[in-house]
Amino acid sequence: MSRQREQRPGAVALAYDGVSAPRVIAHADGELRDTMLALAQTHGVPIHRDANLTRLLSQVRLDDEIPLPLFVAVAEILAFAYRLRGTQPPARPSGRPAQAAAEESQPDTMSAPRLVDAAD
Repeated sequence: MSRQREQRPGAVALAYDGVSAPRVIAHADGELRDTMLALAQTHGVPIHRDANLTRLLSQVRLDDEIPLPLFVAVAEILAFAYRLRGTQPPARPSGRPAQAAAEESQPDTMSAPRLVDAAD
C-alpha cells in the first residue's frame, strides 16, 4: 500500500441525540467510503469536508462519544447541519441530570442529524 493511500482520510459519520455527546457511528475507507458518501448525499445528510478532523475522528472507536478536545469543532459542524435543515437539537429537560433525561425520554436517534465528515 502506498504512503499516499495510507494518509488519505476516509469518512466518519456522527450521531447526536441532544442528550449526550455526539458519537462516532461509522467510519470507512476506500470503496466503502464512497458508498457511505453516496448514501449520505442520497438521503440529504450534510457532508463536511475536513481532512484533519476526519483523521482524528477515525481514531475514535465505533459508538464512542467524541473526545473532549474535539467538542468545539464537532459542535460547530452540528450547529451548521441544524441550520441547514432549519431545525434545532432536541431540548434537554432542565434541572435534571443528562443520564436521567436520556433514560426517560429515549430520543429517536434516527431523526437526529447524522453527519459524514469526509476529505478527499
